[in-house]
Order: sequence, then C-alpha cells, then structure tokens
Amino acid sequence: MISDSQKQQLKAKYNPEGSILRQIQHGALDALVEFDLVCKKNNIQYWLDSGSLLGAVRHGGFIPWDDDIDICVRRQDYNRLLKCLRHDLNGNFKLHDGRKSSAKNSVNPVPISRVLNYNVMVSRKKDKDGNPIYEPVWVDIFPVENGTFAIKRFVENTYGKFLRRKVYMIQDGKFKHLLSVIMAPISLPFFSLLRLYGRLFHSQTYINDYGINLDYRRYKQDIFPLSECVFEGIVFPCPGNVNGYLTKIYGDYTQIPPEEKRITHKFFDVKASY
Repeated sequence: MISDSQKQQLKAKYNPEGSILRQIQHGALDALVEFDLVCKKNNIQYWLDSGSLLGAVRHGGFIPWDDDIDICVRRQDYNRLLKCLRHDLNGNFKLHDGRKSSAKNSVNPVPISRVLNYNVMVSRKKDKDGNPIYEPVWVDIFPVENGTFAIKRFVENTYGKFLRRKVYMIQDGKFKHLLSVIMAPISLPFFSLLRLYGRLFHSQTYINDYGINLDYRRYKQDIFPLSECVFEGIVFPCPGNVNGYLTKIYGDYTQIPPEEKRITHKFFDVKASY
C-alpha cells in the first residue's frame, strides 16, 4: 500500500485544495452524504464500488485524479431506491433517472441513475460559440443483479443497444433511435425472464444491470455481510471482503498505475454556490 508521503505528493499534483478537481470532489462527496442519509432512512443497502472503493482503501478517499463517486445497489432494491430518492432528497440535490435521458439533457446521456448536486456546477464542455456548458456534479448509482457474463453479452448486443440508443448514449441516426424507442419496451419482458433465470440459478454472482455496458463481476461472498470503510474522513458501507472484491476487479490494486494510465478529465470551470 502507498505511504502517507506518496498520498500527499499525488494530492499536490492532481487535486490540491482549491483546485477545480478538488471542488468537484467536495461536491460529489456532499451528494454521497445526502444519498447515504436517504438510504439509512429507508433501510436500503448499498456499498462503495469500483474507483471509489479503491480510493477509500488505497488513498483514504478519492483517487487523486478521479472526479466522481460510484456506488452499487442490488437490483431488487433499485426501483424502491429511486422512489425514495425522488421523495427524500433535500435542497439542491436531485435524482437523475438514467432511464429517462434525452438528447437535450444537461447530464451526460447514459442509462445510469445519479444523485445530482446543483450546489456545484462544472463545465466539461463548451457550446459552438465557445461558452462553457455547466452541469451538476454527481454520484453514479449502479444496480447489480444475478446473472452470467455469457447472458449479459447477448443482452448488451440487443436490449442494451436499444436502451443506450433510446437515452441517446448511442447517436447513430433518427431511424435507429425511433426503432429503439419501440423495441426497448417490447423486448423487456423477455429479458425479465433472463433476470429471473439469473436469480434462480446464479444467485452467488452479480453483474451490472442489463443496459449498463460494464463487465465487472462481483460475488455475493465478497459483498455480504457489508462492512464499513472511511472515505474522505466519513464512514460509508463497503463490501465485507474488500480485498477479494477489489482484486477480482483490478488485480493488484495496491500499486499506483503508471502516469499514462491515470485518466484525468478536462474541466474548464467550476461554480460552487455555498
């Protein structure tokens, strides 16, 4: 695991206090705190996932070059979670339902639901006249369900493409978009049967929800019972076997990747209203 001096060096290079990236991270952390309150109030289980979990373990918080937060929730809790978020989020925290993205949506069109923090607005792109376009920072919510990779690959090449075209993540023509708007709900009952098959015969394996084109595989024995970890000085839920969970995703996650693999995003500006 990296030393405290390495942590400080990385922080100074990528996300020192006051930098645009650090302000974005603070805004995402506030959204996570609000999300956590809603989950506790409604007794909904979730856990830190992917880069956020890796950051908690290796850095004590954000990976210094990361700009969002990833959490997982079981598919069986997902719909109730969205209802609770829609009802219980306070102030300038809002739910973005990834199933209802549109071409004009300010949030990147992806079939992923998010908790948005409108207190911190960031510009990642500019309009045709060169003016910055602002959007809120967020927490990504990844539902996971029982299933196998073989089935998921088939689904992602059919229903998954319909869904990603429907929410404008794939933009390859009006005809294909219209066809996907029609076919996505028509094909959903068939894929609901595949979900049932996964629950019955692959209850120990979790994959990303159909339509989310990610290939991480997670195992029930690594997740439950949930434990806790510290992220940016705050305690949040995490998988019970963090080492097994992260190793299956990243391999040797304790090592810092070479500089060319530290993916950073370009930001033009940030506005914080508190």
